[in-house]
This record gives sequence, structure tokens and C-alpha cells, in this order.
Amino acid sequence: MELKEKNVDFFKQMLDNVTTGGLFIDRERTIKYCNRNIGEIFGYPLSEIIGARTEFLYGDRRNNPLEESEIYKTLEENGFHIGAARGLTKDKKEIRLQLSTFVIKPNKGAIIFVEEFDKSPEPRIDREKFLQDLLDNIPDMIYFKDLQNHFILVNKAHVDALNLTPEEVIGKSDLDFFPREIAQKYYADDNRVIKTGKPIVGKVEKAQRPDGGITYVSTTKVPHRNKHGKIIGTIGITRNITEKMIAQEELRIYKDRLEELVKERTRELEESNERILHMYNIKSDFTSMVSHELRTPLAIAREGVALIEDETLGSVNEKQKSFLGTVLENIDRLTRLINDI
Repeated sequence: MELKEKNVDFFKQMLDNVTTGGLFIDRERTIKYCNRNIGEIFGYPLSEIIGARTEFLYGDRRNNPLEESEIYKTLEENGFHIGAARGLTKDKKEIRLQLSTFVIKPNKGAIIFVEEFDKSPEPRIDREKFLQDLLDNIPDMIYFKDLQNHFILVNKAHVDALNLTPEEVIGKSDLDFFPREIAQKYYADDNRVIKTGKPIVGKVEKAQRPDGGITYVSTTKVPHRNKHGKIIGTIGITRNITEKMIAQEELRIYKDRLEELVKERTRELEESNERILHMYNIKSDFTSMVSHELRTPLAIAREGVALIEDETLGSVNEKQKSFLGTVLENIDRLTRLINDI
């Protein structure tokens, strides 16, 4: 089963926020992602590292079958392993490495933190402090709870959001920090994860802070299991998405306002078109009326002048004929103008 994209993004963000080198590998030890520190340690551009197997950077730990067996046994029992290895940089320089490997269960790969050391004896590592330092460098709120939903481990982002110290949070439950109605919802989610063993991923909800303010968060909760696979509590990851939700709400308001403006403008254009059509009809009616009313009398007048000019009604002299010809020309000109209109 492959990791979902949301979970992959979470591990990428984790690696980008630690001070050591970081690798995200799959079950075949193919490097799916690495942070910039890895590139600085080994001298390769990230594009040459991602997609390669870990042997590209190191790997002689597995040359010794006994050591390989010890590594896999520790990973199987504890879920993590811390040990040394020798790496090789791009310019063929051999370097001493400290590798801290954390398995992503069930069998979906691993996160490996890489540090470079000189040839001095391997330092002893406080594993609990290492885990706490790792969690405190992640901007999302992370917390571990027991079966009674009491906090047993929290990171810096979580206690900062509560405006408290770790000592004020450990051993307490959501009922100590949130209104009962909201805390009971958190309880219900925790108990569902414990009972079913199924995670809750990316649940968006309102969260009321102790100071009375409201924030929007996206929460993922997964079962916390011991080395035997038994559920012993829950692990929660909460991301503050208040700015994102506010931006979405502002965008929705803007969209609604824009739609209203479009409707209003459309309404104005329709009214304007109606006015233009009304004026056009008035002009058309006026033109038709004027054309009809003028052409009829002009036709009668021309017929009368023509009868006089061709002496149908009696003889006329040359001067009178010339004048009547001028009258006919102007009647014809006026008729053309009316036809043009």
C-alpha cells in the first residue's frame, strides 16, 4: 500500500524543517524525497539523488550480514534504529555519517536523518531528546495521547498554541483546555481511532482557544501502537488553516459580490437596450409617417404642374414653361430626399 499524497506532503514538510540531512525512502530503499541538507552533505544536486537507491550515498552497513540482521531486528522491534555508516561524496571523498532511521508503518518506507561526523568516537545520543527536538522543529501541532486521552508528549507548536508550557499540558486532557462540548468531540474522535484502528485524515473543524478566540484547523489522528502492534493511544497532527479559511471566505464574498455586480450591469444593459429599441421604433414610425404624408401631396403637385407644362390644360408661353420646368425639377429633388430618408 502506497502512502497517500497528504501523508507524503507531511513527511516532506518534516524534512524541510529539520537542521540535519533528511531522506524519505520507500520499501525498496529508493529515495522518494530529500531535503537541501542532503545535497550539501554529499555534494550532489537534489535531482541526482531523488529516484536513486540509498546505496548511491552509503550502504556498506549491509555488507556485514550480522550488522544487517541487527539493523532489521531493531527496526522491527522498536520502529527506529540509530547507527553509523560511511558515505561517499560526489568528489569521491569518504565521510562518516550518523543515520537515524524511523520506520513508517505498516511497511511503507522510512524517514532517515543524516548527520556528518569527523573520525572521533561516535557520540551517545539521547533518543528521547532527539525525538523531542525533531517534533519541536515541525510547525504543525503534534501530540501523543494514552488510552484515557491524556497527553503524554506534545511539541512546541502545540503548547505555544495553548499558550502553556509542556509541563502544564502533560498528563491532562482536552477537558482541561477546551469547553466541554468541544472537548467531547475530540474525545469521540480519539476513541473512534482507538476502537477501529482507522485514522481520521484532514478533518476540518473550528477550535476555540483558551483565550476565547476561534481558529480553523485540519486534524489527522492515527492509532499509536507498541512494538507488538497493540494500540496504546493516539497520535495527532493539527495544522492551523485559519488564514486559508479566511481567504476562502473573502473569496466567496468577493465572488458573490461580483455575481451581483454582473447581474446589476446586465439589468442596466437590458434596460438600456429596451430604451434604444423604443427610440428606434419611434424614429421608424416617425420616418414612415413623414415619408407617407409628404410623398402623397408632392405626387399630386407634380401631376398638376406637369399637366400645365405640357399644355393639357391650355397653352403656356416659353417663359411660363421654363418656370414650370424649374418647379418640376425641385419637386423631383424633394421626392428623392424623402425616399433617402
